[in-house]
Amino acid sequence: MANFLALSLPFILVSLLSNPTTGFNITEILSDYSDFSTFNSYLTQSQIVSDINSQGTITVLAVSNSNISSMSDRSADVLKKILEVHILLDYYGPEKLKSIANSSVQTTTLFQRSGVAINQQGFINITISSTGDDITFRSSAPGSSSSSTFIKSVTSQPYNISVLQISAPIIPAGIDNSTASPSPPPFSPSPSPSASSPSASPSASSPSPATQPPQSSPPPAKTPSPSPLTASPPSPVAPAPGTVSPTPTPEKSVPAPGGADDGEKSGAGAIRVCAVLIAIVAVIVVGVVTVF
Repeated sequence: MANFLALSLPFILVSLLSNPTTGFNITEILSDYSDFSTFNSYLTQSQIVSDINSQGTITVLAVSNSNISSMSDRSADVLKKILEVHILLDYYGPEKLKSIANSSVQTTTLFQRSGVAINQQGFINITISSTGDDITFRSSAPGSSSSSTFIKSVTSQPYNISVLQISAPIIPAGIDNSTASPSPPPFSPSPSPSASSPSASPSASSPSPATQPPQSSPPPAKTPSPSPLTASPPSPVAPAPGTVSPTPTPEKSVPAPGGADDGEKSGAGAIRVCAVLIAIVAVIVVGVVTVF
């Protein structure tokens, strides 16, 4: 029996490490609340459930069946984008919302991570009154007129998932026309224009050849040709005074779109660590039993 356990424990350990669990399933959580059955059904139809469950820290802004009608007439692609806007990549439970009272914060959504969002469509502004009683959610996209207010906390698993009920869907301006923007061409530094570089058009203050009288220049002085044995390589010509040498403009590193902190460690990480510790202790116990 001891030998069987000793042989089986490594396989159990590998299985636990290769198949981690997230600790929550959004469809199962919402299935306990019939008032969000339509919202839950939209999540399944849009095939973003796996994306939600794979997040370690998340807040779902759920809309009740009676207030979700503005999402019902959207195409499947647009509906998916709107639903992704309602998934915040940070934990906002009731306690955390009260702790940031009398302020406004911007948080990242799952739509921003999709790479399709443009013009701040993937961000949500959360504004909280000084008393913490009035909480407003609004899209950061310019021109977004719709906003939604916090109604209640539905459920939470600190600090993995929080489900908040809001009064109406949050629809960013222009989301019907959002498409993935093409990648910009590689940056290549170009020399800055020289202060003394010639312009394509003649200077306004310089007289034109037609009006400027020809001037006779003295004949060049005759200089003896250098002997082949004593000739030296020509010296480099120094630039004229006032000439600015072209210098390449250094490429500036552009920070990636901001995103929200991953937050505290997920419950999945804790499960994996406990499993590893249990397996190690079991191996030690089996070894002691085998010796005695």
